[in-house]
Amino acid sequence: MCHRHLTFKTSSLCGHLIFTEGRDVDCQETGCYISSLHPRNCAAISGRARCQCRRYYTRPERVIEQNESLPTKCPGCSSRSTT
Repeated sequence: MCHRHLTFKTSSLCGHLIFTEGRDVDCQETGCYISSLHPRNCAAISGRARCQCRRYYTRPERVIEQNESLPTKCPGCSSRSTT
């Protein structure tokens, strides 16, 4: 099923994860409403009054880039340390 691919890097100052990128991954299935292969006329093809295909993303794929860190604090720590 379609899902999100989320990329994180580690903060070198506080050690927390920082979200850097998110993208959609297409499952290429006709039974998934979000997929690019889902037919536009799905209800007519299936003989139903309306499309009943899956309409949600599955659990996201979280990727932590181990070899790259960011030389900054995460947003949570940055907002707490303002003086």
